[in-house]
Amino acid sequence: MRKTFNLALQDRNEPEASFVVTFYMRDGLYEPEKSLRDAIKDFLSSGTKEAQKALKEANGYFNWGNALGSVPDELWEKYGLSRRTSISMSSFVDYNEMLNNPDKMEDCS
Repeated sequence: MRKTFNLALQDRNEPEASFVVTFYMRDGLYEPEKSLRDAIKDFLSSGTKEAQKALKEANGYFNWGNALGSVPDELWEKYGLSRRTSISMSSFVDYNEMLNNPDKMEDCS
């Protein structure tokens, strides 16, 4: 069975929306977020034309969205991760939200 790591992204300008990007993990990888950050650091310090272009387009504010659109798949793979091709949108809901009577604001817990 393949292990996956979900990176959940939330836009501070749209806090009600979040995006989840799923990566497959190489066996033996135990710190996938650290691996993502290391791949990004490697990309940004590589000096390649792609990295320079990505930094320029980000106007000095290279964020997760920039990273996901700029870091090549080969670099993710070097750090033990391979990105799935789909990105899903998620919404967070209250587990105890009363769905049969939304006007009644009562906690059912």
